[in-house]
Amino acid sequence: PFMGGMLARVFATAAPLAYNLVQPLFCALFLSALWSLGAALSRSKWLGLGVMALVGLGGHLEPLRQLSQGAALSELDWWKTSRVIPNLGVYPPRDPNAFTITEYPAFTVLIGDAHAHFYALALAMAHFCVCLGIISVRSERHKALLVALGGALVGVVALTNTWDMPLYGLLWGGCVLYTLRKDAKSQLTQSAAFVGLGLAVVVALPFFVRFRSQIGGGGFERWIPHLYSFALFWGVWIALGIIAFGFEMGRIARSREGDFRRLLLGLGIIAVLFPSIYYIGGVFAGGDGKHQDTVFKFYLQAWLLGGTAIGSEFLLRLRVWSRGKAFSVPAWVGVLALAGVLSLAPYATWKTRTQGYGEEGLSLDGGKWLSQSDHKAIEWLREQNGVVVERLGENNIGGDYIADVG
Repeated sequence: PFMGGMLARVFATAAPLAYNLVQPLFCALFLSALWSLGAALSRSKWLGLGVMALVGLGGHLEPLRQLSQGAALSELDWWKTSRVIPNLGVYPPRDPNAFTITEYPAFTVLIGDAHAHFYALALAMAHFCVCLGIISVRSERHKALLVALGGALVGVVALTNTWDMPLYGLLWGGCVLYTLRKDAKSQLTQSAAFVGLGLAVVVALPFFVRFRSQIGGGGFERWIPHLYSFALFWGVWIALGIIAFGFEMGRIARSREGDFRRLLLGLGIIAVLFPSIYYIGGVFAGGDGKHQDTVFKFYLQAWLLGGTAIGSEFLLRLRVWSRGKAFSVPAWVGVLALAGVLSLAPYATWKTRTQGYGEEGLSLDGGKWLSQSDHKAIEWLREQNGVVVERLGENNIGGDYIADVG
């Protein structure tokens, strides 16, 4: 979250305006970097748009469960699309709130909740692009610069959304080892790797010196998700992955970009499997929900890692395979139909989050919707230099003061 606040302060942007500018800015940074990465991996700017749509704008099959239970298309529950898999292997659970958190990028972007994992979306895509550059750039000088930059980004990842650091650090390390093995002249790259490690420590150290973790332990424990719910969330990615990587539909030459796609896929699989054998106790880790935070954070990483790999591999192979074939048009129509189904979950989220807004005029000024008494309270809070004690309740609803005080 420091990213948004830092930008607002650097450009002297008023707090009521800052949030409404920062949120779409980081959405655009995420999607544009994802498009660039997808275009590089699929060797086409148009297929890059497809990768961006699948990973960044698409959803999953959970709305089909709601439709099968009698829900109307216009009444899909947007919240259920982020709570697909129950904590235990039973559906429906006895407690209607006993679900793991299964956010996907489109939900995170559309909900407008600027938590650390929201900022981490754009950061992850920038990091992936740098890592691809490490193994694909031919100039040793440019490669060394990217290796050092990638190390620094690992540090930024660690202080922005610490959950992402292990796997994204492995991605950087894997790309460095790959290029050291493949390239003959690697002395400068090797030196840059040590510089990158040092930069990661230097960047993250000021944060971790003052950091007080909310983690409440952890341990090895087998967790088997409800298989039907798991299939609703991951089924499309698994099917496309088997077609692309298993059957190897369409012949394409071995390349460094292809090796990078496989590295992304491998790390994505690790991210999916990790919560099933180990849990990291977070804020919500009590009782049956002990796996909730781990599923949340690692599944989101898996969506970015595995989704980018599978989406680019599948679309690239589909283009090669369908070229010149009579049934190429039906194949691409099928892909578009699948995209339509995957748009249901983001559509439900977008529809709910925008309903009723703009009826009194659109404005970037969040303070416009606050009462006069709220404005006075905010000004009073800003004038205080000491500690302000707030009465605790069951929930801190809205976060208006946080957004407007900055």
